[in-house]
Parts: sequence; structure tokens; C-alpha cells
Amino acid sequence: MVNIDYLKNPFNYIGGKYKLLPQILPLFPKKIDKFVDLFGGGGEVSLNVNAKQVVYNDKCKPLVNIFRNLDSKFVDEVKEMIDTYKLNKFSKQEFLNLRSYYNTNLKDNLDRENAVVLYCLITHAFNYQIAFNKNKEFNMPSGASRSYFSKSLEDKLVKYIEAIDKKNISFYSSDFHNLNLDSPEFNNTFYYCDPPYLITVGGYERDYFCKWSEDYERELLNLLDIINSKGGKFALSNVTEHKGKENTILKEWSKNYNTHYLIKDYNNCNYHTKVKTGNSSTEVLITNY
Repeated sequence: MVNIDYLKNPFNYIGGKYKLLPQILPLFPKKIDKFVDLFGGGGEVSLNVNAKQVVYNDKCKPLVNIFRNLDSKFVDEVKEMIDTYKLNKFSKQEFLNLRSYYNTNLKDNLDRENAVVLYCLITHAFNYQIAFNKNKEFNMPSGASRSYFSKSLEDKLVKYIEAIDKKNISFYSSDFHNLNLDSPEFNNTFYYCDPPYLITVGGYERDYFCKWSEDYERELLNLLDIINSKGGKFALSNVTEHKGKENTILKEWSKNYNTHYLIKDYNNCNYHTKVKTGNSSTEVLITNY
């Protein structure tokens, strides 16, 4: 059962970890001085983890720009933009008009207006997804009849902003390759990674920011090996099997660490039980502690 006290991301962000939080968070170290979320996404883990200091990072700079602009005025500005462009649950052409405005005038400016308009686009896009083409243009189609800025989504956004105000959290946008493990900034740090999953199909395959590959997979795992060799702690979310596919790279690497099996039946949180069906995924949390 999902704890009602957990904060849900204000995007309805695909691939979020909200439903798995009751299984993931108890597996984290009891005391965390600094928490680094290398692939922050919707930010649900960063906002719900108990740590003295939180560093959220995601390679998608426009997404991070939204987080950096979340404050008490943001909700009113979003509602004003929605009214201006007459966005609602069924507004396909109006969504396309706003998307055209963003791509023509805002795509290269990581400012306040970019954040507000992009948030409006995400909340009215197909399946609330965020994706860009090679020209940095937002290219998700309309979510007409499905996606819109509902009252429940507004409530999530308000609670999210209130939580950020109370939390010692910083927002960064960098590639995981650029992490300097020798920097004093990363002393006494716990690293959490929720990268794109190699054997699943996700929105990142249409996103010019990150086309995940076997090379990226190996580079990330090597980085975690280095963290381990330096005495640091990490946890990695991933899937080892998905709809008949198998991540052999991850399976072989994980033999050196501890694998906790997460289950999709949230009424039964036995971390070490694997229940398989033909179309199921084996979702895991791999730790070095």
C-alpha cells in the first residue's frame, strides 16, 4: 500500500518511482548526510528521501529549469498561461498553438517563461510525457481527452512547492559522466541512480538529451564500481528482465553486490520474492551495502 504521506511528482511524470517508494526507501541507509539523485526525473525520490542535503540532477535542462522556478507564484502563472491559450482536457489545437510558441520563441531560453510554458505543455501532452527533437523543439503530441491540468494535479504541484521550500535541495543539470568523485563536495554521499532501462522502451528513445545504449550502461556501472572502491554507498534501480528480454550486462555486474527484488503487487512487500509472468518485469534495487 502506498503511503499517503509520500509526495507525488507534479507532472504525472512517466517512469516515476512513487508506487515503489514504500519498497525502495526502507532499503536506503538509515542516516544520509548528502543524497545525490543522478537521474532525478520527476523528483519523487529526491523529495521523499530523508537526508540532510539533497542534490537532484537530470540531464534534461528544460526539466531542471522547471524545478528551479517552482515557487509560490508559479501555480498562478501556470493557470494564467492555461487561460490565455484556452487549454483544457479537449484542447488539441490550443495545445499545438502553445507548442509552436514555445518552439519558436522559448526553446533556447532557460528562463521563467520557458519553465511556465513547458510545464503547461507537459501537463497537456500525450501521457504527460516530455520529449524533444534534435532541434530542441518540444515534439510530444496533444493529450486531448486524456491529459490536462486537473485540480488533483494542481494540488500535487502546490504540495511539491511547499516541500521544496522546506527541504535543503539543490537542482543541477549535468551528464553522469561529468561527476567528479574526487571533489570534496561528494564526501559522505549516498548515490541513487534510476537511469533509462536498457531493455525497456521509453520516452528517452525520442529524447535528444539521452539515447541510452550498452556503452552508457557499462559506463554507469563502472562509475558505481569506482564509488564502491572509494568507500561510497549507492543504490541502483533497474530491471533485469522485461517481456522476455534479459539485461545480461546488469545481471553479471550485479553478482558483486546485493540485489533486492521489488514487486509490482504493492500489497505484498517481500523484497526477495520474484513473481514472473510472460509479460512481467523483474524490477530490482541493487546496493553495495
